[in-house]
Amino acid sequence: MSQKILITAANGNIGSEIAKHLNAQNIPFTAGVNSTAVKEGEVFLDYNSVDNLKQAFKGYDLVFLLFPMHPKMVQWAKNAVAAAQEAKVKHLVRSSGAGANSTASYFMPKTQGEIDDLIRNSGILYTLTLPTSFMQNFVNFFAQDIRNGTVYQPVGGGKMGWVDVRDIAAVNAQVIITPERFVNQELTITGAENLSYQEALGIIAETIDRPIHFVDVPEEKANAAMHGYGMPQFNIDMLSSLNQIIKAGYAEGTTSTVSEVTGKAPISFSQFAADYQASWL
Repeated sequence: MSQKILITAANGNIGSEIAKHLNAQNIPFTAGVNSTAVKEGEVFLDYNSVDNLKQAFKGYDLVFLLFPMHPKMVQWAKNAVAAAQEAKVKHLVRSSGAGANSTASYFMPKTQGEIDDLIRNSGILYTLTLPTSFMQNFVNFFAQDIRNGTVYQPVGGGKMGWVDVRDIAAVNAQVIITPERFVNQELTITGAENLSYQEALGIIAETIDRPIHFVDVPEEKANAAMHGYGMPQFNIDMLSSLNQIIKAGYAEGTTSTVSEVTGKAPISFSQFAADYQASWL
């Protein structure tokens, strides 16, 4: 008997790519969305309501969980775990973040780690997938700056193993399709090379044949800019802690997870840049 699968955040960056993988392999699933205007094959999720989540999760063997960066994300995770326990979900696949640890001194990994602890202690079989920073950030957050010719970030020359969202989704999809292979495992997902912002922007610059400057701005200026954009303080604290981690060199490192789980080499930053070239022209 095939398992019943629910994909939360199904219209997000990772969720939508997971959906592509499952559809390509004719794996049936239900998409969890935060809109009451649900379509066929979708279910409405209200993370503020354990009762809603319990009903939404009922009858599903496996639930993929991804919580957006939000001041209530830990409470939402508590609600989701409680609902999964009551609904007798058999396996939780949780998309976390590289370095997540509830004892960390930095805010982002500490917060993500608190959620991971909820999953670990739920009594439900689980798999944690922990990706590093997304290559697609250069499209989703920095495209206009790249077009303008200068990117400002308070990260110095810190490097990280940037990973393509398509690889993150490929790993998660394989876990979802064959969860018995990954019971109670924690998979850190990275690309194959460590690059600083300046090095990554250099690859994009070569791809679009136009110079791109990188400016290492002071953290206070970056935080003030985020505040000026109307970003909630929680999100500023999360991103600021990530920038501190990168600048300190703690984000550097690569794993073989993508190749081991999917059987394919990770997408290189050069390939990512070529694929998304139109985003910066």
